[in-house]
This record gives sequence, structure tokens and C-alpha cells, in this order.
Amino acid sequence: MSEIIAFLSDQWPWLMPLAFAVLVALVTKLKARSASIIRWLEKKAAAHAVAHMPPSNQTRFARRINRRVTWLRLKDWWSQPKFDMVREHWPRPTLILLTAVVVLSLILRMFPGESEGFLKQIQKLFSERDDMDWRAATQMLLVLLGLPIGFMLWLFRDIHVNAVLENQRKDVNLKEFQEIQLRAAGAIDEKFPEGARESLQIAATHQLAGFLGGEYGKSFQRPAWELLRARLLASSQAMEYQEIPALITAWHEVDPALRKPLRAEITGALGAITKDSICKAQHDAVRDKRRTIFGGALPLSDTVFDGIELPVHTLLASSALQRCSFIGAKLEDAHLEGANLLDAHLEGINLLYAHLEGANLCRAHLEGAYLGGAHLEGAHLVGAHLEGAILGSAHLQGAIMPVAHLQGAILSGVHLEGAILTVAHLEGADLGGAHLEGTDLRGAHLEGASLVDVQLDDNTLLTDAAFDDATQFAHGWAILSDEEKAKARGPWIGRGMKHTDQIAEKRAAKAAPAA
Repeated sequence: MSEIIAFLSDQWPWLMPLAFAVLVALVTKLKARSASIIRWLEKKAAAHAVAHMPPSNQTRFARRINRRVTWLRLKDWWSQPKFDMVREHWPRPTLILLTAVVVLSLILRMFPGESEGFLKQIQKLFSERDDMDWRAATQMLLVLLGLPIGFMLWLFRDIHVNAVLENQRKDVNLKEFQEIQLRAAGAIDEKFPEGARESLQIAATHQLAGFLGGEYGKSFQRPAWELLRARLLASSQAMEYQEIPALITAWHEVDPALRKPLRAEITGALGAITKDSICKAQHDAVRDKRRTIFGGALPLSDTVFDGIELPVHTLLASSALQRCSFIGAKLEDAHLEGANLLDAHLEGINLLYAHLEGANLCRAHLEGAYLGGAHLEGAHLVGAHLEGAILGSAHLQGAIMPVAHLQGAILSGVHLEGAILTVAHLEGADLGGAHLEGTDLRGAHLEGASLVDVQLDDNTLLTDAAFDDATQFAHGWAILSDEEKAKARGPWIGRGMKHTDQIAEKRAAKAAPAA
């Protein structure tokens, strides 16, 4: 120990600036490398989390999803600004520390004799304890320990004083908040030109986002959110997003021979919508304050987010979004693991590569939705509407989908291993190359569906599943002879699949005695 202290005493004048420079370089390097490290860890976690087999053990599956969500929340926290108060005041304490280093270096260089004596006293403090002058040692320890403690006390006091001044500067009273609310709601004096009123409303919406984020106090968050929710609904109605469900209902009432594909109808209706400036400002407010809105502290059920565009990898896991509306929204690669989307309206939504493992989508409306490559392992889709949806290469292993509506859906290459699709409606669906190993399709409706190159195994259940003459079991179905068609149907019929005419005759026979 004494040799180390002796070496430091000789090299003290230039070691301190060098050590500080090395520390700054290390911090800068770590900051630059943190993004790549996070990306690497994310890839490793995703590779470990995504399984290509159905979740046979629901407890382990739930734990795996919870671990992933925890990691995502940690990553999201890391990406947010932290220690705001310290960062805002770092110039002054940093300047003080640099000044202390420079002054100390000058003293050691200009007064080498006195400096050497001081360092020898430190060396003696740690090496010659028997002959130590305890009074001098105590004074030295007070100096060594008191200086950093005093510096920290000054730093915390400086932060506190600045926080008090900042709160006083941002002390907005309730009357001013109400004025902003009125302008954000469009209640602006008509003496202003229409363009000016619109500009004032847009500016007020952005001011409202500040209240929503808690920048002016937590007590303003809930009122600001309730106003923004009301304005989102009004904008959706004005932009006619809310007409999409009525369009789908009317489509079902049209003769099938005369109507266009449902996906084309929804895409055309959404493409005709043009957002106005006020609607864009409201959506920008939701996007900018998404961490606050979807953080769990604010009520979300029944909220209208139609047409919203959120950044990729947006974290909405475990959010309570029941009966919410995301018609025409863009949530590409979003994380919705374990989210509650019961009875939600998601018509025409973009959920490409999104993560919805274990999500509750029972009775949700996903007509015309884009779910290509999405992960819905273990999701609950009982009675969900996915007519005309695109689910190519999606992962639905172990999904619970009885009585789901998938008429006309694109399911090519989809993974449905272990999924439950009892009495599901798959009329006209494209299941080419789908993985149905262990899938329960008992009583499912496959009239007009394409079952070309479908992967089955001994655990695939097809009892009482219905097909008709338009159901395709092989390539070039339209040009195959009756004998070739019968041969292609054979394995399916052998598993219990029945023609719709046979099912109708069976039902008629059962109903006859009762009559």
C-alpha cells in the first residue's frame, strides 16, 4: 500500500487530469455502445422467446411472455431521459470539479515541497498507524471526507433551489388551464378568421399535451386526457372512420355474387380519408405522450385511436384496451403481449410483425387487418372477426379461436400448430402451405377454402369439418378430373371431414323425427 501511495505522490500532477479524461472517454464510449448492446441483447432475447411449437405448458408460456415484457419495459426505461434534474445542472458542478483539478495540478507543480509533504502525511495516515498523530489524522480525514460531502450538499441544494424556481415559473392556475381546454376543444371566438381559429386550436392541443405529460403537475393529467379522448372521438367521426363498421355490416347484407372483396372495400374506404390539421395535431399528442397514456395510470377502455400512427416497437403490453377503436391505425411491430382487446375495433389496422402473444382478442373486429408475420401464440380469439384479414406467415400456435370468422382471409404459410379452431368459419380462406399440426378443426367451415400443400399430422382433428365442391385440395383444382379430385379429398375424408351436402342430409334426418 505504501509503495502505491509513494508512486501516486510522484505522479500526482499529471495523473488527475489524465484520470478525468479517461473517465469522460469511457462514459462517452459506453453511451455510444449502449444502443448496439441493447439491440444485441434484444435479438438474443427474441430468439430465446419465440418458439415454433404451441405453448403446451401455459404457465411456462406466461412466464416467458412476462420476462419479455419486463425486458422491453427496462429497455424502454433506458431509452428515456433519466436524472433530468442532475443533467440540467451538470455544467456548474462539472466546471467546479474541473477547476479543482486544474488548481490542484497547479499547486502540486508550483509548490512541490509543500505538496510532497501533504502526500507524505496521507501515506503516513495509511501506513504508520502506531506513531500516528491522531489529532492531525482526524483533521486530515475531515478535510478528505468533508470536501466531497460538502460538494454533494451544495449540488443537491442547487438542484432543489432551481426546482423551486422552475415550479414557480410553471405555476399555471386553473383558469389558464381552462382557457387552454376551451381552445383545444374548438371553443374560440368566431370574430377570428377560420384559419386563425384552426391555428389556435392546434397550438392549444400541443399545450394540452404538456399538461397530459405532467409537466405542469399531476393534477392536470386526468382532465387533459379526458378532453383529448373526447376530441379524438370527434375527429374520428368527422373523418368518417366510425363509418367503417357500418360499411362492413352493409357488405354482409349484399348478395355474395355482387359484392367486392371485403378487404378491398375497407382499403378503399380508408384510402379516401384525409386527416385535417387538427386531427394530425391530436394524433401527434398521443404519439409524443404515448408512454404516459399507455403507462397504466390513465383509463383507456372505450378510447378512440382511429388512424393513429405509433412508432415501431411501441410498448403497449398488458394494456387494458377493451372496446377501444384502432380503425385504420398503424401499429407495425408493436408490442401488445397480454393486452386486453376484448370487443375492440381494429378494422384495417396494420399489425405487421406485431407481438400479441397471450392477448385477449375475443369478439374483436379485425376485418381487413394486416397481420402478416405477427405473433399471436396463445392469443384468445374466440368469436373474433378476421374476414378478409392478411395473416400470411403469422404465428398462431396454441391460439384459442373457436367460432372465429376468417372468411376470405389470407392464411398462407400461417402457423396454427395446436390451435383450437372448432366451428370456425374459414369459407373462401387461403390456407396454402399452412401448418395445421395438432390443430383442432372439428366442425370448422372450409367451404371454398384453399387447402393446397397444408401440413397435417396424426393429431390434426377434422371431425365434421365441412367442405364443398369449391374447396381446393390440390394444385390446378379447376382442371382436375373427378377421379383426381376424389383422390385428393380421400385423406381428408378419412379423418372425418364431410361434404356440406352430407352434413345437410344428416341434419335433416335428425330434424325429421322431431317434426
